Amino acid sequence: MKKIKNQGTNFKNIRDLYISYDTIKNNMPLLLRFITRVSLDCYIVLTIIFLVSLILSPAMGEIRVNDEYLTWQEFWKRGEPLVVFAWASWMLLIPYGVLRKRKWVRPFLVCFPLIQILSVGMVGFLFNHPKTLNLFSNFNSTKDLLWNVFHLSVWVILATWYLYYKKTVVEFFNFEES
Repeated sequence: MKKIKNQGTNFKNIRDLYISYDTIKNNMPLLLRFITRVSLDCYIVLTIIFLVSLILSPAMGEIRVNDEYLTWQEFWKRGEPLVVFAWASWMLLIPYGVLRKRKWVRPFLVCFPLIQILSVGMVGFLFNHPKTLNLFSNFNSTKDLLWNVFHLSVWVILATWYLYYKKTVVEFFNFEES
């Protein structure tokens, strides 16, 4: 394995995250590099979607969400832009934690699908719309619920193995600057 260099960069903006990523990407394990890059790009896309929904909402007619047409007022009343904002925030934490090799990023990645589900549920609860993004309407039976729990369990097992037991990933996170 190549010698891993630790970057003591302070991140002031998104550009700094991209620069740091480009600097150390060759020293990162492949899947971790992919996750970091996708998270950075998703953050940009989700932020643009949120900003567009802020700026263009009065000028546009309807938006389609899960095969349902909503006016922009209904879209905001359901709190769906806040779900996009929450997801964008979560996506920014991943590259920040990985690039800074923070201890909290590995358990965060293991629990990431649950964090996304809970953020949707919280917005749905706050806006009195529990079917936000049709996420919770999928639990119509015990079978559906168990199937989703199974998927989450598989994610937790694979993510735990990769982040805590795969040698290259453990070395990446445990490297201390000499």
